[in-house]
Amino acid sequence: MPPNAFTVGTDQKTLVSGISDKNALAHAPQFHANNWQELSNPAFAAQVYQFYGKDAYFRGGGGGGASLSPTARTNAPNRAFPAGKHGGLGQIEPTRRLIGRDIHSAQNENLGKLENVVVDLESGRVLYGVVAVAGGNRVGVPAELFSERGGNQPLTLNADKQKLTGAPQFTQEFESNPGNADFANNVYRYFGQTAWWEGAGQATGKSFGNVHKADQLSGMSVKDSSGQDLGKIETITVDLADARVPFVLLTTQAGGAENVYPLPPNALTAGSDQKTLVSGIDAQKLQGAPHIAKNNFRQLSDPAFAASVYQYYGKQPYWNASQFSPTGQ
Repeated sequence: MPPNAFTVGTDQKTLVSGISDKNALAHAPQFHANNWQELSNPAFAAQVYQFYGKDAYFRGGGGGGASLSPTARTNAPNRAFPAGKHGGLGQIEPTRRLIGRDIHSAQNENLGKLENVVVDLESGRVLYGVVAVAGGNRVGVPAELFSERGGNQPLTLNADKQKLTGAPQFTQEFESNPGNADFANNVYRYFGQTAWWEGAGQATGKSFGNVHKADQLSGMSVKDSSGQDLGKIETITVDLADARVPFVLLTTQAGGAENVYPLPPNALTAGSDQKTLVSGIDAQKLQGAPHIAKNNFRQLSDPAFAASVYQYYGKQPYWNASQFSPTGQ
């Protein structure tokens, strides 16, 4: 199993897995006790990470890359966890401020509205945006094509109305399965963009492991590994231009006051019921975590504060990949 398929149990003496039961484990990739060399087979290793919906850090050599799951992107030099286009943290916005905004072309032509943002928490990436265009159609658009003017002004999209109208349609099928890899690949190919998963999701019918529509994440319950409630998701933040999800904002009630805790997106895994998110920390650990005042989103753009959040949860900041630190800090 991938090591990050486990979290520490509340007794500190056991490990907890996010898989539902022994029946699910029975279908997992396995090898004979004397066949250790199978673990070095890139195709087999990719299947293991794919089964548990985890990010494979290795390159699937010998053509194995085509069999990797969408979450298992390759680790090519200078491509793994690249910093944002801004040289660090980009323009961080809560999705609730973005959803419903008008979209204009670079020539200020009204193209429609941003209806939703589809995100993959496993990789901390924006998968694509859903745009409602004139005529009632909804289409998928790579996040990298958006830019912001600031405030509540319309978002700018690097495409014209004709191009947008012919984009892959976000139908009811993808409403219920927004992580469909075929649809995401079609969206990027149509707009001539290089997908951040670098072609790893080419297998037909595959899905990303921990994908959600941003509006459905708001209000979702978060539990610890023992099933105890930690709080609810208030919103998530995104940097559209860099297709990143810097933080998930968790709200709790402690001492009668509402506290907002930013968490790295990959500090959360999907619950077995697919209606909750699970964190490896407990309520006591959460109380000592970095937090912000409600609606103080500006603090999230402070590199020192943002780094302290990732460090607290033992996660690597994607904007500072050259300075790895021990997660035990």
